[in-house]
Amino acid sequence: MSHQAAGVGDGGNGSSVNSDQRPSTLLLYLSVDEEWERLKTLQEVQRRPSLGMQYLMAALTRDGYPFQYRDQVVQDFTLEDVLDEVNDQGHSIVGIHCNVVYYQKVCRYVAALKEKTRARVIVGGPGTSLASEFIAAGADCVVKGEAEFRLTAIIDALTGNGNLDGIPGVVFRNPLGEARETPPASQITNLDTLPFPYRPPELVPLYGEEINPVSHRPNISIMASRGCPFRCSFCSSHEVWQSSVRTRSPENVLDEVAHVLQRWPNAYFSFVDDIFGQNAVWVEQFCRQVLERGLQFKWMCILHPLCFPKNRANLIPLMKAAGCNCISFGAQSNSPDILKNIRRYAHEPRELAQAIALCKANNIIVVVTYIFGLPGDTPETLEENIRFALMHRPHLADFHPLSVLPTSHIDREFRGQDKQITALSQDEIERHCADAFRRFYLRPAAVWLLLRTIVRDDPRHVIKLWPAIKKGLQLMLPQREFKRPLSTAQPDRAWATEVTKQVAPEGAVPVAFEAR
Repeated sequence: MSHQAAGVGDGGNGSSVNSDQRPSTLLLYLSVDEEWERLKTLQEVQRRPSLGMQYLMAALTRDGYPFQYRDQVVQDFTLEDVLDEVNDQGHSIVGIHCNVVYYQKVCRYVAALKEKTRARVIVGGPGTSLASEFIAAGADCVVKGEAEFRLTAIIDALTGNGNLDGIPGVVFRNPLGEARETPPASQITNLDTLPFPYRPPELVPLYGEEINPVSHRPNISIMASRGCPFRCSFCSSHEVWQSSVRTRSPENVLDEVAHVLQRWPNAYFSFVDDIFGQNAVWVEQFCRQVLERGLQFKWMCILHPLCFPKNRANLIPLMKAAGCNCISFGAQSNSPDILKNIRRYAHEPRELAQAIALCKANNIIVVVTYIFGLPGDTPETLEENIRFALMHRPHLADFHPLSVLPTSHIDREFRGQDKQITALSQDEIERHCADAFRRFYLRPAAVWLLLRTIVRDDPRHVIKLWPAIKKGLQLMLPQREFKRPLSTAQPDRAWATEVTKQVAPEGAVPVAFEAR
């Protein structure tokens, strides 16, 4: 098999004390199901690693537990391949990352693993709000919250060297077959105590955001904080992180950057925080330390339209000087009424317009994202979004339909209620998204602005444009989105009848884990 990520101890390929006596774990990060066409396209153009899984690999490496890792975003493998590997390699544990978007796919993998192998199966990640579904599929343990300091204890308990009852934040079946959930686990208060993520050297060169024209490979995902201070009704981040915000010190973040640059000197860094730099003081300290330490790297981040409005004029140029060449803003809507409906602020468009102008003046690529189909959306409010984008002309704009996430406020408000989120049908929303992409990108001025900024940042990036253009053309057509609503109201256990379809007949030759 090629492009495997295996590790234990320092460096990922060495050995540690008694590691051969510790249970082996196979970690899986699955891709979005084909039915979610638009989300599948987005995942393909982003090609981001799972930072959460990289932190778990670091925890296993720290404690000397052997593991192997499979990432379906950049590797081709099937369920049958996984079953064969578990049986051939004798893995005691299979850990699967879960997300509410592809929870049914995770359930299919769980059910097949329990039927066809002797491995114990752990499920974790932001989709654990659906823990009952994974337990019903046969999962031995569902881990809620951060697992970096609990994972090896859970592995030990599942392999006979401990008791899950004594581990906080887990859901499992007791000997009587009853689902049991232990009290919530405490959050990690000091993120600087986390080990730096383990980045499999075989996979790092495969990650790269084709849609970001000023990024390059290897593209390194990194986080400076966990949590978000906002409570947007369409989002479940504040539920996942229990409404708390914790930030690493600028020194710790830059120590990680320097560590990565030693191995990959030309790495590009994508900060995947919900919001980069929760306050102006932190951002200033971070940028000044980049300059003081002489670190040379390019990076992008995500900001809220209301991020440091009083300090924006000073911080944006400083961010540019420290290597920032792309900022993404989550606008979501330009309508004051819709913004209020989603727990946002009516004056955000005014602040966003100023931020866009300032970024463009500093030659920073600006990305603005919108959600179509929010509560109360009409053709008129969607038109407001498009007009704003056409008027203020960010370099890139993304228009995508709402996906209702379990535990989000929208899910709770509309679940089981005899009322609609919007009067627009899914097909109408898709058509509006496609129309917005066409109107925004099929303008000579848009092409010229993007090309000019790319050349100023680094002329070599021009050769990257064609892959981004191809993906952009895809988004100019209505996507065939999965019709099943993402809601916990009536979980659909279709995965139970689909497992046999996903498993090849006995004796079939498995497809190797090849890089995409």
